[in-house]
Amino acid sequence: MDASRLATTQPSIRVLMLPWLAHGHISPFLELGKKLCSNNIAVYLCSTPANLSSVEKRIDSEAFPHLHLVELHLPADEDLPPHLHTTKNLPSHLMPALKTAFDRSAPTFSRLLDSLSPHPLFLPIAACTAAFFIHHLTRSPEDQFPFPSPRFPRSEAGEIMAMVNTITNGISDGERVLQCLSRSDGFVALRSFREIEAKYIDYFSSIIQKEVVPVRRRRRAAEGERNLRRKGIAGGGMAAQKKILAHPSVGGFVTHCGWSSVMEAGPADKCGARGGAGNRIEVREGGGCKFDGDEVARCIKEVVVGEKTGEGVRRRAKEMARVVSAKGDEEINWLLEKIHLLVAALGSSAGNERRVQRHEVGSTSAVPV
Repeated sequence: MDASRLATTQPSIRVLMLPWLAHGHISPFLELGKKLCSNNIAVYLCSTPANLSSVEKRIDSEAFPHLHLVELHLPADEDLPPHLHTTKNLPSHLMPALKTAFDRSAPTFSRLLDSLSPHPLFLPIAACTAAFFIHHLTRSPEDQFPFPSPRFPRSEAGEIMAMVNTITNGISDGERVLQCLSRSDGFVALRSFREIEAKYIDYFSSIIQKEVVPVRRRRRAAEGERNLRRKGIAGGGMAAQKKILAHPSVGGFVTHCGWSSVMEAGPADKCGARGGAGNRIEVREGGGCKFDGDEVARCIKEVVVGEKTGEGVRRRAKEMARVVSAKGDEEINWLLEKIHLLVAALGSSAGNERRVQRHEVGSTSAVPV
């Protein structure tokens, strides 16, 4: 792609998105990018070729003429070949090497910024997770997290915080998150909605002392629908999860609480495992995060056919679906307003070329914690 040529032929507002190098991060950014493009904003989705290859076929150039994929090439490393410039299929021992290579690509990324001259720059993060980790990164150990969830077994909580404090290339993952937030200007956008995370959104905002804009962008049901044409198909691409969950034969939804899954389960009127609409599967303390089969079966029966707990869960799931569906594009419109106000405050495009503003958006935290 000729970045300098594109920069001169796009709408007046240009947004650059830089997700973490993971499929679970780039997909939500792509869906948000499509919505922004539909509102006359040029979007440049930047990632490594290995990561972009997973989404390039999902872009209709005629429907989204102002949505561009921008390749970010990491420095050559014989231990980290180009096909591993993504977390997909990346051996765990190479994660530090990927983070280091990502850091070392800064000069290349700076040249992209000079060529594209974007207004906002979006980076990844999500509300309950963000509030939990930022609390523990900025508060003393005696200062308890003010909400009862997320509740981790003691051993698991220690492992999670150890991962956050892991240092790669001279900086910890937690410090990377804090730097992103401190450099944010104007607002921080999170992939969420207030109906299930209001208290976390408000608490997160109070910690970072910045306005938090929840953004929910669901993938269109038509995408991936071809995977439903044959019975029993198992595909490696994107499944039409929203359509599958909305089918009357589906009575519940067992999930590891990946944020994209939670975001699609709620509007589909199915019981998830977060946000008060689902039922928690307990993990055995000291068991290395292992689940008990009887406990999984109990939770499924309770949610799908249970009378006492299950009836309440199903009622809350239906109410959540009704409220969320009624919102329509309200949150996207709010984000669009914030972007326009930000660009106006920054002044002319020439001034923006000299000053890059960083903002946070996405399904998970800024680093893979």
